[in-house]
Parts: sequence; C-alpha cells; structure tokens
Amino acid sequence: MIPTLYENFIKSGILANITNIHRMTIDRATDRKVGQQQGLQTLMEADCVLEDARDFVERYIPSPEVKELIKKENVEFSDADKATIIFNSGLNLFELHRELKKISDNTADGSLREQIEERIAYDLEGLKLFTDDRGGYIYQLFIGKDSYGDGFFNNVKTAIEKGKDSQKEFSIEKHQIISNLENIKPMKAIATAWIEPELANRVHRHIMPGAPMAGIRFDEKGVITDYYSSERPDEEDIRIEGCSTERFEYSFVAIPNPYEKGDRVRFAGDNGKVGIVDVSQEEWRRHVEKALKPGAIEDYSDASITVRYPEWEYDHNHINPIYLEKVYEERNG
Repeated sequence: MIPTLYENFIKSGILANITNIHRMTIDRATDRKVGQQQGLQTLMEADCVLEDARDFVERYIPSPEVKELIKKENVEFSDADKATIIFNSGLNLFELHRELKKISDNTADGSLREQIEERIAYDLEGLKLFTDDRGGYIYQLFIGKDSYGDGFFNNVKTAIEKGKDSQKEFSIEKHQIISNLENIKPMKAIATAWIEPELANRVHRHIMPGAPMAGIRFDEKGVITDYYSSERPDEEDIRIEGCSTERFEYSFVAIPNPYEKGDRVRFAGDNGKVGIVDVSQEEWRRHVEKALKPGAIEDYSDASITVRYPEWEYDHNHINPIYLEKVYEERNG
C-alpha cells in the first residue's frame, strides 16, 4: 500500500512495473507528523487473492486438530486477535495491509482501527525513506538466497529492474556512502520488555561501517515480501515497533491447544520430520493464565508449545499449535 505522498515515486516509474499493481483507497489514514487527515493510495496486491467467502479459521489456521477444537468449543477470536494472527501469518507486505484494512473497515474497536492505520502508515513511510537517495546512498542487489552481491546501483529503480529480470527472489540493501568516519549513521535496535526489562522501549544504536541502513526483500515476481529500516524517527520506532502489549502486532493470543505431552506432531501439510510435544495440557493452561494477567509481558511468540526431536538431544522448536498436525502411529495388520 502506498500513501498519497508516495504517489510521485510511483508515477516516476520506480514501482510502476512491479507485478500486481492496482488501486484501492484507504480512508482515514493519518500523517502523524503534520496532523493532516488524508487517504492512502494502495497500488500493489498479490496474484493470489484471498477469497472473502472463506472463513478466517480456514484461511489462517492450518492445523486440523486446532480447527476441530475451535469448532467443538465455539471459540471466537476478537478482531484484535485476528489482526495479530494475520500480522504474524507470513503474508507479503501488501496482502498484509489489505487484510488488516478489511478488519479496520469493519471493526467496532476504535483503538484497533487506529493502530492498524498507524501500522500501515509506518510501513509506507519506511518504504518512502528507502527510495530517498539524497545525502549519499547506494543500493546493493542480492539475487537468490545465497548471493554475496550482484551489483551496486545509484538508484532503487534500476536495482529493482535488474532483480526482476532474474525471475528469482531478490533483496536490495540501502548503504550510506561513507566519506567521513565521524558522520556514520548508526543501525538501530529497540529493546523489548521480555528481553531487557530495565531497558525496554529504548533505541540502541550500533556504529557498523558497511552495514545497511535499510533493506527490502522481494519474491520471484517482484512483490515486496518484507523490509527493515533504521531511517525513521526514534519515537515512531518505539511507538509502533516497541512490542507494547497494548498494540495488536505482537500481543499474546490464547490459541486453543489440542495437543498433549507425548503427542507426535509435524508442521501441518508437511511430510517433514516428526517431533514430540513436550508441554502438557496443565502446563499450557497455567502458561495461558499467566500470559493473560494484567501487566504480563508475554507476546505472540509465547503462544507456542515446545516440540522436541528425538534424533538429537537438544533439537527442539517452539511452535504455535495452529501450524501443527498430529501424526498417528502406523499399525501393521
């Protein structure tokens, strides 16, 4: 999704030829810096359109056992829960914005509506800043997953065109051209409460000559999948990406968990390796109870169960139950 203030960038041709461009209006998006209410123009959408008629559970919860438990117990997710699950579902950036916008348009939750508008505007500002090469920047292209670099470009348009020509996944990094060691712009990271409680919501800067200021990843069709940026104001980073439990992006969701300790599971729809659930129903109940208490710092990643793989003593994953399916022992005769 591209804001009105991004329109000139699109019209100039930099993204004009990227696959899956269309228009949609996003109402009530706000330019927080100048306090102006204005619409956002959405210009990109993936080929694989998610059908409106499909149920949220069918769309976003692959696990057959979790689906069955939701139906059996008549579990209903709030709009905020749905937004959190969608945000963490792996959609490309523009599918994500479109699906969040649908929730925003229909929810009665005013706070959630405002947060979704803020998230979309925040992402778009990051993309806008990425294209600004004033002040001495260069773009490096990486084609494929194992590339060590496939060229440097003085503008993002040419880098995108080259990446698209490859018909492979590619990424582009934005680097500062360093002419003075005293003027290096730092990388930024935000401490979160569950990692560094005493430093929560503070921006940490790291001087790393040669490290990118920002980057965008594209799929083989030239569709933006995700991005990262150190270019926005600190207060915006902290407000949106500070992982506050008051926001929807990373909040804990009490996922119905049908699995018991000792169950054999694997990723739903995947014939990959089988693991053993190492969390009992009672342990899960206590975990959810703790995570839902006022002041709790658990986030969406904590809505997961431990799955161990017996081939290696320390080999394990923390997986949200919505992505698992039970594997049953084969019996001969």
